[in-house]
Amino acid sequence: MTHYRIYYMNTVSGHIDSAEDIDLACDEESINLAQVLSRDKPIEVWCGTRKVHRFEAPCRAPLALTTFG
Repeated sequence: MTHYRIYYMNTVSGHIDSAEDIDLACDEESINLAQVLSRDKPIEVWCGTRKVHRFEAPCRAPLALTTFG
């Protein structure tokens, strides 16, 4: 098993909001897990000092303004 750390990034400041330590078999498993976890904020996966992958926050379409009348 290899030790990975998943960092949950702040979408505004770009700083780390929180982190999670996980032991997995390989980089591919860490990327697959992070992809599931990256719902509304950027996530970075690290193995020691090596960045494995970064997922950007999904783009959200602006809300449409509706007039009632």
